Amino acid sequence: MLVRMLLNWKVSADFNPSGRAPETDGLLAMRSLHISDDRDAIETLIEKHACKVIGPDLLDVTELRKLALLDGEDVPQARVLSYILSDMGYTPIPNRKVKLKDRSNHYVWFRQGRIEPQNALEIIKKFSEGGGDFDDIPF
Repeated sequence: MLVRMLLNWKVSADFNPSGRAPETDGLLAMRSLHISDDRDAIETLIEKHACKVIGPDLLDVTELRKLALLDGEDVPQARVLSYILSDMGYTPIPNRKVKLKDRSNHYVWFRQGRIEPQNALEIIKKFSEGGGDFDDIPF
């Protein structure tokens, strides 16, 4: 009986056996019980330093490190940070970094499906050039 049920089971067309499990309430509850100190620190830093290049869809790690350093806060090392960002659903942009006009390399991560890599690069470049710094000021 169980064999027949499993053989007749209809698998959704968007199922990817190599992908991640879908975000369910149970999965989120399980993860929240086992959040590491490093992940908690990264989530806190992202919330604290939120701006156009640091947020839930786009993350300029270089800018985050700079702002955290100014506040005397620590950001986990690159390997730990990469693991945690991947676990949080972020993906590095192609080539992992972007070279800006000031010749600095910025390591950029984004969330696929929420923002396109090319749009992420444009936002980072505009932000680094000072464009849009005061867009939210009404006067």
